[in-house]
Amino acid sequence: LPGATLIIRDSNNKEIARWISTDKVHKVKLNPGTYTLEEIIAPEGYISSAEKVEFTVKEDGTCDRIVMENKMNSIIISKRGVSTNEELPGATLVLMDDKENVIEEWVSEDKPHVIKGMKIGKYFIKEIKAPKGYAISENILEFVVNEDGTINSSELIKKKKKIDVPM
Repeated sequence: LPGATLIIRDSNNKEIARWISTDKVHKVKLNPGTYTLEEIIAPEGYISSAEKVEFTVKEDGTCDRIVMENKMNSIIISKRGVSTNEELPGATLVLMDDKENVIEEWVSEDKPHVIKGMKIGKYFIKEIKAPKGYAISENILEFVVNEDGTINSSELIKKKKKIDVPM
């Protein structure tokens, strides 16, 4: 998985190696001993692994296969009716970045919409067309994807910020 910043520390917590992962295997020459592999920056669109992988290099220079996994971040967007609190199909929603570039546009269905692999930054979700029989919501949903790939709780912004959406 390209784009992760990884470090290897020895048993005294001294940093031995640091690199950014690519699509190629990264090799590090280590003396026999116990080490820890740690991810300090996740690849874009992924949640940083909190796991520290301990491994041992044997006297013959071999060691077990070392694996560290990342989960892709995702946000679940649910458009619900105020009176029923059930999914409300037919609303056209748009996801924009902090420069008001449209990232994705979709029509709500009877199940929540999922967007995976969000990059670091601030985002807004706005309704641009209401379902038949409803008025367009003036609420704007704001959330932030943090450097570690986690997503801050979203908050509704009402008329505090005007966001123009190209039609």
